[in-house]
Amino acid sequence: MQKSKHKFAFYVPEIFANVLSVGQTISLKDKALAHRLFGVLRLQEGDEVAFFNKQQSVDVALQKSSNKSIVSGVVQTVQENAVLKPYITVLLPLLKRDALETAIYSAVECGANEIQLIITEKVQRKWGGQKEFDRLEKISIAAAEQAKHFIVPELRSPISFSEITTITADQLLFADSDGQSLQKILKNSSESSCALMIGPEGDLTNQEKNDLHNAGFIFCALTPTVLRASQAIAVFTSYVRTFYQ
Repeated sequence: MQKSKHKFAFYVPEIFANVLSVGQTISLKDKALAHRLFGVLRLQEGDEVAFFNKQQSVDVALQKSSNKSIVSGVVQTVQENAVLKPYITVLLPLLKRDALETAIYSAVECGANEIQLIITEKVQRKWGGQKEFDRLEKISIAAAEQAKHFIVPELRSPISFSEITTITADQLLFADSDGQSLQKILKNSSESSCALMIGPEGDLTNQEKNDLHNAGFIFCALTPTVLRASQAIAVFTSYVRTFYQ
C-alpha cells in the first residue's frame, strides 16, 4: 500500500483577496513562496498543499509555471477554519528572547488560541517594541504552518502584571509546583475558555502570587519536577488541549 504524501501548509493571506471556489485556478506572484515550494521542498506539479489565512483554508494542486516568481494551482477544497475549543489564552511572561521564542512556538504548536505577554517584576530585559513583536508573529505563523493550526493565535503586546485582572476566562490556572493536581482540577470541569499562566525565570514574587490568588487563579502542578518556563507552557497547553479533545 502506497503511503500518502505529506501535505505542507502555508500562511498566504493574499490568496484570499477574492472568493475562492473548487476548480478555480489561482495564481500568485510571490518569489519567496515559490522558492519555498519548488526550491526548498522540491514539490512537483500535481502535489497538493494547503494555503490558509485566519478565516479559511484551501487545498491546491500545484501547476508548473515558467516564471519562478509565480505560484499557480487548482483549488481542490475550500473550508472555513474551525476554532479549537476550549478557547485557550496563554499568559506568557516576557522571558529571555530565545526562551520566549521557543515558548511561543510551543504554545501555538500545542493549540493556544491567544497569547498575551505579561511584564512581571522579575522580568530581566526590556521589550523590543514593534521589531520584536513582528519577529514573534513570524514565529507564531511558522508554528501554525507546521502544526496545521490554521487559525493563527492572536499575539498581544505586553501588559503590566497589574492588568491581569482584565483577563476573562471561565477557568484561570497558574502552573506552580506546589499547586493541586492539574488532572484533578480538570476532571470535573467542562469550561469553554481557559487562561493558562506560567512564571518567568526566577518565578513570580510572593506578592504577585497573592494577587493571582485574589484574582481567582487556581494553582496547579504540571509535573513532580520543576520545568523551565518554555517547557512548562508546552506541557501546560498540550495537557489542557488534549484533556478536552
